[in-house]
Amino acid sequence: NQEFHIYNTDNVFRIWSSTAQVDRLQLNAAGALWTAGGFDTGSSRKLKNIEGALPYGLAAVEQMELAAGHYKPEYNDDGRRRLFFVAEQLAELVPEAVDLEGVEFQGERVASVKLDQLLPVMAKAIQELAAEVRALKAER
Repeated sequence: NQEFHIYNTDNVFRIWSSTAQVDRLQLNAAGALWTAGGFDTGSSRKLKNIEGALPYGLAAVEQMELAAGHYKPEYNDDGRRRLFFVAEQLAELVPEAVDLEGVEFQGERVASVKLDQLLPVMAKAIQELAAEVRALKAER
């Protein structure tokens, strides 16, 4: 019999397992979420109506606007330097990876990136590069 306990210490919301006697989930005041078990997404063919092959790959990745910087302190004041996709530009390349009204900021809904939707695009880009490498090796 497993019990879970919910508590808050040092502005961190925690779910603790009595059997393992460790935190299973933590959510801090800055909005960072951590789980002991990771993040699982249902991905079985049984869950999907597949409509065709992935339409995005290396060409889309090559066009992605990438940036480095800091969030505005009015949104997140942790001061960490971060690496960014630019959501508005990404929406033109891979619309499934962007929610144009995903986050509220200063009374306005602004775009957010759905990182899980970019993983298949990145994987396809790697597959395309691998095929190019194999073709080049075969030409030698």
